[in-house]
Amino acid sequence: AKAGKAVLKGDVNLDGNVSIKDAVLIQKYLHNLETLSAEQKEQANLIEDNTVNIFDLCVLKNMLIG
Repeated sequence: AKAGKAVLKGDVNLDGNVSIKDAVLIQKYLHNLETLSAEQKEQANLIEDNTVNIFDLCVLKNMLIG
């Protein structure tokens, strides 16, 4: 995370919001349609197991509908 910038877990596209766009980005990444930077992977790794997978996507979707 950049100094002075609040880290918002789940904000994969780094636009300052957690939204459906972030879920779509993870989905595209999982289908090898998008690449993620190290910072984006950190934001997408919601279950903190050092990998971005379907479980992170499920957590993000629950956050969105929660």
